[in-house]
Amino acid sequence: MPLIQKDMDYLEHCAEKEQLFQGQFLYVGPIKELDQMEEQFKIVRHQNETLNLTILPTFSCNFRCSYCFENLTSKSGKRAFSQKIQNEILTYIEKSVEELHFKRIIVNWTGGEPLLEFKNITSLMERINFIANKNKISIDHFMVSNGYLLTSDRAKKLKELGVKRIQITIDGSKKSHDQRRILANKEGTFDKIIENINKSCEFIHITIRTNVDLDNIHFMNEYIEYMGRQLFKDKVSIYFSATTEYSAGGCVSNSSCYE
Repeated sequence: MPLIQKDMDYLEHCAEKEQLFQGQFLYVGPIKELDQMEEQFKIVRHQNETLNLTILPTFSCNFRCSYCFENLTSKSGKRAFSQKIQNEILTYIEKSVEELHFKRIIVNWTGGEPLLEFKNITSLMERINFIANKNKISIDHFMVSNGYLLTSDRAKKLKELGVKRIQITIDGSKKSHDQRRILANKEGTFDKIIENINKSCEFIHITIRTNVDLDNIHFMNEYIEYMGRQLFKDKVSIYFSATTEYSAGGCVSNSSCYE
């Protein structure tokens, strides 16, 4: 909403004022935000500097998180991408690079749990990297994983293949996390993930996402103190994200979501 005069008076001496205006968190007078977003989308959609890809190698997941927006999809069974699909991805990349002359490729690997298909994704990474190197363009890989299957050896391999960052989710303290991010057999996952982060952050940058809702907000102080005692505290990044309701799937209990 537009700023009123008393807000302007307060912001006049606010050290972060310029940054807030630049980021469009604050503005003077009405603006058409939807029109701005649509225009920005068109610019990104039709630019030819960077080819951005999101590859989902499998719908399968070894977790059964209570709030996962994918809870209407199958979590088990053979749903990995076939060799045919992998070849089609490579053909699309080669054609796009040839026709649009991209200068950079960014690949985001997600799922499901992508590390369930570690052999397939590393093989495809190598082939995508070959295309990038052949055309003398840069390439970066990023991954979203639950971290349960991440080992130091796998972290080394992914680093060698150009993975710049892996995002792993931890939902607060051990008690809070193990009530929400569980294995298919209902076992907790907190200790294993912490162990894997500790071993893997020496080789690859890890960003820890912490989902926050009305059920676990009370565990956050305990969680922050715990993370501050970990040896990897200066080697990882941590950010917090509110869990919100989705129209398809979403939280099992809407009352736990932030609106």
